[in-house]
Amino acid sequence: MYCPSCQSQNEKNAQFCKNCGTKLFYAQEQNPDSNVSSVILIVWIGIVFFVGIISAAIQSLVDEWYAVPTKYVMICLNIIANVSHILPALAIRNKTLKIIGIVLVSIIVIYWVYRQIEWALM
Repeated sequence: MYCPSCQSQNEKNAQFCKNCGTKLFYAQEQNPDSNVSSVILIVWIGIVFFVGIISAAIQSLVDEWYAVPTKYVMICLNIIANVSHILPALAIRNKTLKIIGIVLVSIIVIYWVYRQIEWALM
């Protein structure tokens, strides 16, 4: 293992650098739960990407996409995309920041969903 301060080679299990005495940090072994955040973010990116592609295709291929029944398909797609924005907040590992993120994202998601329902009733 190399020392991050002086780049000296140290023994594999050394706690301190033999050259400068810097405390050496080891990469923790990854357990299956440590990859959950990455999977959540990949799922979120996939949802947003595919909803965007489908919405763009509908808007370019259907002349009056804002008319019924295409309007309701677009509303459902937008609601799915909006609700999926809670996923990045769930991926945060720090408990306090996760709670703050979930609260803030929930407020904006509720507003977006309300706007979609309001548009559906027009």
